[in-house]
Amino acid sequence: MGIKQICVSIGCTLFLGTGSYAQTVQLSVALSPDMHNEETIDLYNESRNLRVSIPSSGKSTYKQNINLPDKGFYMLEQVGKLYLAPKNSLQITSDDTKQYIFKGKQATENELLAKLAVLRQQMLPENTSMPGVPTFKLLKQSVPDFLITVDAYKTAVAELVNSSEDSHFKELVIGDADSYSRVMLQGFSGSHGADSVLHEQAQLYFQNPASKNDPNYSFKHLRMRILPYYDDFLNEEDLETVRKAYTDHLDLNDKDLLQNSPSYAKIVSIISFSDMPIDEKRMQESYDKRFESIPEKFEDEQFVEEMQVQQGAEYLHFLHGLGLDIEGAYSHLKSLVTSQKVNERIDKLYAALKKPNSI
Repeated sequence: MGIKQICVSIGCTLFLGTGSYAQTVQLSVALSPDMHNEETIDLYNESRNLRVSIPSSGKSTYKQNINLPDKGFYMLEQVGKLYLAPKNSLQITSDDTKQYIFKGKQATENELLAKLAVLRQQMLPENTSMPGVPTFKLLKQSVPDFLITVDAYKTAVAELVNSSEDSHFKELVIGDADSYSRVMLQGFSGSHGADSVLHEQAQLYFQNPASKNDPNYSFKHLRMRILPYYDDFLNEEDLETVRKAYTDHLDLNDKDLLQNSPSYAKIVSIISFSDMPIDEKRMQESYDKRFESIPEKFEDEQFVEEMQVQQGAEYLHFLHGLGLDIEGAYSHLKSLVTSQKVNERIDKLYAALKKPNSI
């Protein structure tokens, strides 16, 4: 089968008005029907609260003028992460293996994004069973070895992006890689040595509704939570070493990274609320206190909204991972949030968690 064209041409014009710039991007996408044959294709960046459903104009082609708030990273369905900037013209082609070829002003940057995704999967992959945690193989490494793994990944990222002449792109990529590494370090500290088989057995037990009818459910529930990690918890010295690695020298007020790196938002949330541990016997009360503290910890409205999303997501994931009811927590979260943007993102997360076999 021949090369499949995904012609994505982006023309951006700037309009000056009352001290601000509007950036209009004309996006046209032509996909092979066996890759995408839906009525719309989405371009989105959740941290910027942007999601545009581009309507089909027939035969798997999509066209629409889009106002982008700024240059940076955006996700395009079927293609993945794109780097879009003003006055951009971009064409994408793909073969049957979905290897993309980019032509245009940001061709180099978008080619690098594809390579960076492969590099991350090769050097510091995320666990498919536990979001925010390295793979079970990496969790078996010693603390010194894992620190070497993380440093090697960050060095490889820095070397790879050197071929770009776009300084903003390089800053975003390196900042995102650093944030992702910190998330993996934090996940490593809490899940070190986890056994994949025992973890899977525990999840099957938690997700089975019949388990709650077991007269020994409380004891088995606690045992299932501890058993996958029982033999290999980190000692206090190692925990402190890893904690310093993921907390030291991180700017907690980088708005550019907040808008372009989900990993940055996650690690800022983790660190910012580390002084407010969750009491599992009073979980709702614990998260209520965290929500109340958000405006005190962050002055910028976008940070406030993003931290509400992050804390809401943590709460729902926590309960879901233990096989506990999330409907009550979801309803309670909705009562705490007044922002429509935040509510919409919590709605999407709740819907995703309600799907079978979700993690």
